Formats: sequence, C-alpha cells, structure tokens
Amino acid sequence: MEESLNTLKYANRARNIRNRPTVNQNRDQTLLAHMQDEIAALQQQLAAQASPSAAQTTAPPSPFSSVAPDVLGGTANSRMMQVRASQLTVALV
Repeated sequence: MEESLNTLKYANRARNIRNRPTVNQNRDQTLLAHMQDEIAALQQQLAAQASPSAAQTTAPPSPFSSVAPDVLGGTANSRMMQVRASQLTVALV
C-alpha cells in the first residue's frame, strides 16, 4: 500500500461528489411565452366585448375587475385592455 495520505483524501473527496442535473431554462423565453399568453387572453377579452355572441370562450378575469364597474364603463375597460395588450406587444419587440 503505497498510497499517500493526500491520495486517500483526494479519493474520498472524489467519491463524495454528487452531480445534480438541471434543466437549462432561458428566462427570456419563459417571460416571452408568458407575455404571449397574456396577449392572447386580452385579445380574447376584447373580441368577447366587441361581439357578445363570441363570449363563449372562457377568458381569464380582467386585471381591472377589482375596480368598481361604475368607475370603468364599457369603453374605458375596453380601452385599458387595448393599452395593456399594446404594452405587452411593445415589450415583446
């Protein structure tokens, strides 16, 4: 047995190494996908408001739903959604 103490210490450290694989995720791509989903949902809401018969698809609640309905009339709410959709579209570019 000609191993030195340093060789045995190195072997012990090498034996204790544990690799943890992780999935490579691009933060920008995740954010982009989230924004595109939000744009699609806002566009569905706008289409549902434009024609009541097209409201058969279920859209997520409006981010302005906590505001009293008398404060936000139909056109103001629609305008806010258009502004939000355009902001997200600009953020994607």
